[in-house]
Amino acid sequence: MDFLFVSLAFLSSIHILTMAFVAERYGIEVRKIIIGLGPTLFKYRKIEIRCLPFTGMVKLLDSRVDEIDTEQLSKAFDHQSRWVRASIILSGSFVLVAISFLLSGVQAFASLASGFEQFLFSGAPGLSALYYEQIQAVLVNETPMQVFSLVAIKLAAINLFPFTFMNGGAALIELFGIPEKIASFLHRVSSAVFILMIVGWCFFLMGLLV
Repeated sequence: MDFLFVSLAFLSSIHILTMAFVAERYGIEVRKIIIGLGPTLFKYRKIEIRCLPFTGMVKLLDSRVDEIDTEQLSKAFDHQSRWVRASIILSGSFVLVAISFLLSGVQAFASLASGFEQFLFSGAPGLSALYYEQIQAVLVNETPMQVFSLVAIKLAAINLFPFTFMNGGAALIELFGIPEKIASFLHRVSSAVFILMIVGWCFFLMGLLV
């Protein structure tokens, strides 16, 4: 189980750092890189390491939220083409898919497809227990590299899910130029669905503790 959490923390960091690297390669100004959640443990220049290293974010220069000078527009995220914006958002997830493919071959794509289903229905009654048993079986029967590969592809599946606050949904908004009002509505819907999923997960975890 310890290796599972170490893999998750390491791959989450790779995911975030890849997006920052790709953004800089496109000439976009990276303002902050946050790895993790909660209180800040360590800070070095633009990078913040927080106490729960299982997610994070990259803050880019963006004229929609930042006050910037005219000469800075070429370095702003929102002044890049929609394809560039989408590719930056998706780059971290694509690297996770590539890592899993290198370790597991074409099986990675089957695991990616099942990852969408597992993420969506993981809080559903009955399925939660099934997925938990599958995780336990993987940890017992698979090698560390196979576990690492599986964590990479499942993390990619979660991030590629079309919720607006995840890579998949954010990329679709940028790619199709969805207006702010519609994007705001979609964000509220995504948040509501995600809250329902969390409630399902909580009931499942409470069942394990009883």
